[in-house]
Amino acid sequence: MNKKFLLLALLLAFTAGCSHKELLPSEGESTGGEVENTDPEEPEEPHKKERDDLSWHKVSSFPTIYITTDGGKRITSTEKKDTVQATIRVEDPEKMYSDSVLYEGRMAIRGRGNTTWTMPKKPYRLKLHQHTKLLGMKGNKDWVLLANYCDKSLLRNIVAMEISRICDLPWTPHMRTVELYLNGSYQGSYVLCQHKEVAKEKVDIDVAAGDLYLEVDTTQDEKVCFESERWLIPFMFKDPEVPDNAVLNAFKAYVQQIEDQLYVNPGGKYASLIDVDSFIGNYIVQEICKNVDGNFRKSNFLTKTVGGPLQVYHVWDFDISLGNCNYIDTQHENGVTNGPEGWLIKVVGRKKKADGWYPRLFLDPPFVEALKKKWNEVKPELDTVPDMIDRLVELNQASYTHNFQTWRILGTYVWPNLVYPSTYAEEVAYLKDFYTRRIAWLDENINAL
Repeated sequence: MNKKFLLLALLLAFTAGCSHKELLPSEGESTGGEVENTDPEEPEEPHKKERDDLSWHKVSSFPTIYITTDGGKRITSTEKKDTVQATIRVEDPEKMYSDSVLYEGRMAIRGRGNTTWTMPKKPYRLKLHQHTKLLGMKGNKDWVLLANYCDKSLLRNIVAMEISRICDLPWTPHMRTVELYLNGSYQGSYVLCQHKEVAKEKVDIDVAAGDLYLEVDTTQDEKVCFESERWLIPFMFKDPEVPDNAVLNAFKAYVQQIEDQLYVNPGGKYASLIDVDSFIGNYIVQEICKNVDGNFRKSNFLTKTVGGPLQVYHVWDFDISLGNCNYIDTQHENGVTNGPEGWLIKVVGRKKKADGWYPRLFLDPPFVEALKKKWNEVKPELDTVPDMIDRLVELNQASYTHNFQTWRILGTYVWPNLVYPSTYAEEVAYLKDFYTRRIAWLDENINAL
């Protein structure tokens, strides 16, 4: 064999042994840090259907983030104007998540969230001074530390993202469990997550060319917001933050077109106006999780590209889902319950109305048939999620144990817990039981539509 072909064979053997490209440092990247390579010819991203979660290995020294604010200044607000400057040190001494052991740099930090910010264990928004890959994840400069205080399994957001990955939504945020120290004080077990924003490896659209990134949320706390006329869907512009009047009015008219066509279902001409595949994927995630905010009420994120349909781009915020919400039955009508059986997203709209975008979509036979087809395609992989939960518990047990030695809330009510068992093992067992029973109920009832 000549030298050229021998070298090629050795290269292929090496890459075959590396099962997840995302965990390899980019070309030219030092193993002592994780600054992103800015070369336009970066290695190709792995297909979103590849699962890297289960490649993580158990370690004795857990990945840890140390944040030290300048002068020890306290973080007291979620407002951008109250951002605090700080240094960050990310350690992964046994390379649990990546080939890099350490990252150090400058950053800005502030609080994040609405209800979650009022809880004792605080979530945070991070903005690094340089584009940086952390723990095997690309994230530009922007990151989030999720506290998951009211979710005592510490797993619901991760589980929801796994369902999103299985359903092949356009983007699924990557997440890593870490220990967090702030100004030398232990804060608990957190989830480091890519922040939701327009970027090549996140929400990949071209805002400069006229594309739109939108959030549906009742808080209406962005600069430009409006409600749709028929079903009061609360849209907010994320990027651009302030569209010109022509863009705003054109999008309002587009939404009105969608609602007009959904209203005449069955037979409405909505299919060219929305990305049906993404609406089906989003439906499956939200319905499995029985997410009280999932029916175009809160934390729903969409894009509208120039000449393209309205697309549900990604999901977000699932700490009060999967059986961890005690008020679904009062928030909605139509006999909706807090337990694992029964419809939610299919049968309810905004403000306790028994009508809305998804209830109208279910009136159309082609949509129902497309949903059934997608459900049966993804069902085998959905059945593997409880095994993933077990694997994550095994990998992260030291961090979870440490968390509840500080936050002694097991066995106590934290809003809006439906149940609050006295041990972490029981919390996990409850989550798995809810999920398993939910999948079984949906499998029977979706296929019976």
